[in-house]
Order: sequence, then structure tokens, then C-alpha cells
Amino acid sequence: MGVSKKKENLISSSSSDPLQWQKIFNALVQMLKSQQSQLQTLADDRKLLEDRIQTQHQRWLFDVRLLEDQISQLQDSCKEAELGRLLEEAKSNLVVGMKQREAFLYKSISEQSASDLEDMKQVIDYLNSNLSEQRDKPEEKTRGTGKSNAKTVVNMKEEEKRSKTLRDEIRRLKYSNEKLSSQRNSEVSALVAERNFVWNQFKTMESDYTGLLKTKRVEVEQANENILKLQSIVEKLQSSCKEKDNIIVKLNADIAKLKMDMGTRDKEISRLSKEFDLLSSSAKASLKQAVTHPTSSNCSIKKASNVGREKRTPVRKEPSEPHASEGVSQTPAATRPILSSCSMKSTSNVGRGKRIVRKQTSESHASGLSMECKRSSKKQRTEAPSKLETPRLFTSGFKVPKLKISSPSLV
Repeated sequence: MGVSKKKENLISSSSSDPLQWQKIFNALVQMLKSQQSQLQTLADDRKLLEDRIQTQHQRWLFDVRLLEDQISQLQDSCKEAELGRLLEEAKSNLVVGMKQREAFLYKSISEQSASDLEDMKQVIDYLNSNLSEQRDKPEEKTRGTGKSNAKTVVNMKEEEKRSKTLRDEIRRLKYSNEKLSSQRNSEVSALVAERNFVWNQFKTMESDYTGLLKTKRVEVEQANENILKLQSIVEKLQSSCKEKDNIIVKLNADIAKLKMDMGTRDKEISRLSKEFDLLSSSAKASLKQAVTHPTSSNCSIKKASNVGREKRTPVRKEPSEPHASEGVSQTPAATRPILSSCSMKSTSNVGRGKRIVRKQTSESHASGLSMECKRSSKKQRTEAPSKLETPRLFTSGFKVPKLKISSPSLV
């Protein structure tokens, strides 16, 4: 009963060995795929962040240039308005000066005409006084002397003519004086009205220009505030870009570390596959030797099974059968340094998987050898020739697949 249970345990362990190898291989493949997907997502996120930061920076640069153009246009318009105001002020000053000059000329003309009128009045008064004196004198002469009557009459007629001409001239001068005074008054009133109109226009233009200057100053202040805000936003963006660059550098370092880990794991996987090939070849060689020498390899098979269970002591060589003992003793000698180096380099999960593999390989070798020994003993007892069935862990065409890792192209 005990022997049959051991046989069943050995058969189950030999059958579960490739399944556990497949589980370990699938776990490693899944881990590498997840790492590769994480690296790809990190690269994509970095590219998206770079594109977004670049577009945002270009947009802000465009806004800054637009505001600078607007400020320059406002400054040009302010300069043009200032120059126009100065021109209008100069024009108004020129017009006012010309009108003041004309008013001064008219004033001087009016003063001269007033002085001329006074002179004419004095002349007229003088002439009137002379005429009255001359009228009185001829009456006295006519009373005193009768001889000079004819002469006085002639003189009187001449004086009357002269007085008439003088009166006509005085009337004409008065009319011209009145005309000149009326013209002067009308011109002075027109000049005063024009001066008032020009002054009012100047005041309105000055108020308009002051309002425009105030509005332009307010717009310039607002534009300066917007520029300061944009500068602060650009500084914040630059700081955020620096932080993101630092994050990207850290991510690149992490990616490099992950690549190194992937390289080491690839090496471990290739080494494990080579070890597996060596173990399978050694197992096949031992099975072939057991098939060729079934009667003489009982002791060596038992020792190999004990070695598989103990996992520490190597199999001693038999002097009678050197080939079988060498085939059996090669497996633990090969597995010990390999499994110890794997446990030092790999992670805890891989170490556990290797320990399971070591147990299963030793048990599979022991089970195969014990089965062959028992079959050979049965053949010797019954002496019936039968074809031995060699237990195979895998098919003849089985190959451990090698994982191809494509490193993500980082932008």
C-alpha cells in the first residue's frame, strides 16, 4: 500500500511539473506586459503634457503680442491726438492774434477818426466864429461909410458861398464820420462775436481732448495691468513647466530602472530556460541509461530519489555503473548553484517558483527512475518481454518560448 501511494504521488508531481512551469512563465509574461503598458502610458502622458504646455505657451505669447500691438496703437493714437490738439491750439492762437491785431487796427482807425472829427469840429467852430464876426463888421461899415457898400456886398456874397461850401463839407464829413463809426462799431461787434465763438470752440475742443486723454490713460493703465497679469501667468506656467520637466526626468529615471529590471529578468528567464533544457536533457539521458541498463541501475535510482527528497546531498558514484551514477548526480550539482543565484537576484515570487521547480524536478527524476526500476524488476520476475514506456515531462517538439520585449520609444 505504501509503495502504491508513493507511486501515485510521484506520478502526480511529474504531471503537475509542466503546469507549474507554465504558470510561472505566464506570470512573468503578464508582469512584463504590465510594465510595458505602464511605460507606454507614461510616454503618452508625457507627450500629451508637452503638447498641451506648448500650445498654451504659444497662445499666451500670441495674447501678449496682441496686447503689445494694442498698446502701441493706443500710444500712437494718443500722440496723434496730442499733436492734433497742439495744432488746433496753435490755429486758434493764430486766429485770435489776427483778430486782436485787426481789432487794434480798427481801434486805432477809430481813434484817428475821432481826433479828425474833433479837429473838424474845431475848424467848423472857428469858421462859424469868423463868419459871425465878418457879418457884424460889414453892417458897421455900411453904417459908418456909404462908399464901400458895393465892396461889402460882393464880399458878403463870397463869404456866403464860402460858408455854404464849408457847411456842405461839414455835413459830408459828419456823414462820413457817422458812417465810419457805424462800420467800426459793426466790425468791433463782429470781432467780439467771432472771438467769443473761437474761444468757446477752443474750450470745447480742450474739454474733448482732456476727456480723450483721460480715457486713453485709463486704457493704457488697463493694458499695463493685463500685461502684468499675463507676465505673472507666464511665470507661473514656466514654474509649472519646470516642475513637470522634473517629473518627466524622474519618470525617465524610473523607466531606465524598469528597463534594467526587464533586462535582468530577461537574462534570468533565458538562464532558467537553459537550465530547464539541461535538466530535461539530463533526465532524458538518465531515462535512456535506465532503459538500457534496467537491472544494474536499481541502487543508483534509489539514491537519486533520496537525493531528490533531501535536496542537499549529491548522489555517490557506483564503481560498477559509472554512466548511470553520473547522469543522476549531474542534476543536483547543476541545480544547487543555479537556484541559489536565482534566489539572490530575483524577487520573492520568482524565488518561490524556482523552489517549487527544484522540488518538482527532483521528484520527477525520482519518480521516473523508481517506475523504471519497478518495471524492470517485474520483467525479470515474469521473464515476459514487454516494451517499456518512458515517462516524458514534455513532448519531443516542446521548446521554452523566449519573450521578446519591445522597449517603448519615448518622445
